[in-house]
Amino acid sequence: MNSLGFIHVSFHTKSSGHMPCQAQTSDMSTSDKPPKMMPKPVISFPGRMGKIVKGYTLRVMQWNIDFDSDNVFSRTSHLIEIIGKEKPDVIFMQEVSALEAGPRGSSFQLLKSRLVDTGIYELFADELIVQRHPFYFAMTLVRKRILTKVDPEYIRFKRTKMARHLIVLRAGLLTESGEHEVCLLNSHFESLPSGTADRIAQFQEVLRIMRNEPCPSIFGGDTNLRAREIRLGDVRLPEEEDVVVPEDEFDVKVSDAWAQAGAESATKFSWDARINDNKEWLGDTRPYARFDRLFSSPGRTRDLYRPRAMSYRFAGKKRGQTDQFPSDHFGLVADYNMTLPS
Repeated sequence: MNSLGFIHVSFHTKSSGHMPCQAQTSDMSTSDKPPKMMPKPVISFPGRMGKIVKGYTLRVMQWNIDFDSDNVFSRTSHLIEIIGKEKPDVIFMQEVSALEAGPRGSSFQLLKSRLVDTGIYELFADELIVQRHPFYFAMTLVRKRILTKVDPEYIRFKRTKMARHLIVLRAGLLTESGEHEVCLLNSHFESLPSGTADRIAQFQEVLRIMRNEPCPSIFGGDTNLRAREIRLGDVRLPEEEDVVVPEDEFDVKVSDAWAQAGAESATKFSWDARINDNKEWLGDTRPYARFDRLFSSPGRTRDLYRPRAMSYRFAGKKRGQTDQFPSDHFGLVADYNMTLPS
């Protein structure tokens, strides 16, 4: 553990290839040159059996927690209470901030002290990104009792003006049916209408990694994607269908959790200023969009477990003590059933 208090960090943009669930990705460093690369070992947890997860169901949470300094302590505390009730196995977060917003510290410090230092979750974030861009960044938490090994990779997108990056965890998870490998990806794509080209390039890179993985993969993130941008990215994702249809030779489907679980209109827009009034908007128009997404892929090996979202719901729709929601985004909670192909 270092001065920032991270559990696992890496300056690497290229994976070392130790784990079987491994696919090479392109070097995507930013214009700022990172420190000299050092060999990165796979992190393992020998002898940790702990409590075995019942069945092979994985509960995944996706949440942009809003870096705004307004009421950080109360909003983050409310969010932590929700996490305690939902008990997700994997949490993808964006807009975590290391900037102190008052005497009680930052959202990062609070999340770490209550969820990581207490031994519940392992924390993964790119230390270099946090040092250079502490105002907000992505962070992934994985429940400690099911994590047997992990090969973390931190990719800094070449095409970004906002220090956007991707966390890739090739992990071993202990389940009732044995240890299974899964690739977990987390990112916050480029924002604003001006970021369209960068956003599409970032999306394409994530899809490429997911399609090439030899094991199942799950992506969570605030994508900022518009439907037209998904089409411009050479993939099809009709709003009422459950798959992104690839145009490459691998023929590996990438599925959308909201669509897989039934495409209910009540859980379509996770960023919805018509309901969530944490932010003030001028005029009568209130924007709403389905920016937050959970994607999954079975990977290239056809006989492995395949993720399917059996349920999908929002988290954080109740106001906290300050009469605010935990974030201007609602969280996503999906229960994935990892099934063998018939």
